[in-house]
Amino acid sequence: MRLPEAVTTAVENAVAAFGGLDTLVISAGVIHIKPLEEVSESDWDLTMDVNLKGAFLTAQATAPHLSASGRGRVVAIASDAGRRGFAWIQAYVSSKFGLVGLVESLAVELAPDQVTVNCVCPVGVPTTRMGQEVLDWKVRRSNATPEQIMSAAAGTNPLGRNATEADVADAVMYFISDEASFLTGVALDIDGGAHLGWVFPGASD
Repeated sequence: MRLPEAVTTAVENAVAAFGGLDTLVISAGVIHIKPLEEVSESDWDLTMDVNLKGAFLTAQATAPHLSASGRGRVVAIASDAGRRGFAWIQAYVSSKFGLVGLVESLAVELAPDQVTVNCVCPVGVPTTRMGQEVLDWKVRRSNATPEQIMSAAAGTNPLGRNATEADVADAVMYFISDEASFLTGVALDIDGGAHLGWVFPGASD
């Protein structure tokens, strides 16, 4: 949500319905895939508004309730694109780097009230709506089938498979749990080890 009034109303409705608020998961996101020269100002603004401004507004509106709960939890869905750059998704990368920074800032600011703020940084998940959009784009630009593209993607990490929605959800649920009460300001890579800079077996140096 990008409008302060809409965010405030949604938060107030949630608090009224549940008698309080102790958990926030920030998961809204949009992406466009274009070379730099084709990116419009509206492309950039939409991506920043949804992915970063919306996260800020939601965190701002929920913070008093999270603090009052005595065990507040915030988990943001970032991306591997919040850890390293990729061509053709300049605004998305920028917004996700910004989200990681926002998480770290809020983790420090809200810590005195025992609110933890963390984020997960998954690689693309083919079964999500955004994952399907990216997969469809790759199919249109290549002669490969969806299965071939997903197989190639799986081969870019040591564990040799694609991320699933359950992989991401399990990490989010851990951050929400009492077992993670001493973790804050963490950006957790959910990428099968891709961030390790692994080289394909048999690849030339």
